[in-house]
Amino acid sequence: MESMLEDVTNWLNGHTNRSILIRKVESGNENDVKMQLERAAVHSDSTHAIDDYTGGEVLCLYGKGIVINGQEDNLPLPQNAFLIPAAGIHQTGINDHSVQLTTERAQYSILLV
Repeated sequence: MESMLEDVTNWLNGHTNRSILIRKVESGNENDVKMQLERAAVHSDSTHAIDDYTGGEVLCLYGKGIVINGQEDNLPLPQNAFLIPAAGIHQTGINDHSVQLTTERAQYSILLV
């Protein structure tokens, strides 16, 4: 898993200062975030340990963005960061224009736009 995370992080950091679309599908629900990627890093996150969603190692994408809710009133991305739990990543796919990640709870597509 460590080499998968390194490959994904390297791809993301190779596309900084670019607009990306992050699509997360979990339990049949789809959520989209559009952001200007500043950088990506893997680090420990204890701030979400209470909700049991991350609370461990996370892949963090930093940059200003919006949460697309399908209406005109899109919301700003909280704390200019998008977190993906790293411990559950068991599959990745990388090509020139996108990254696909699968965790125990969700599927993520990160696309250059």
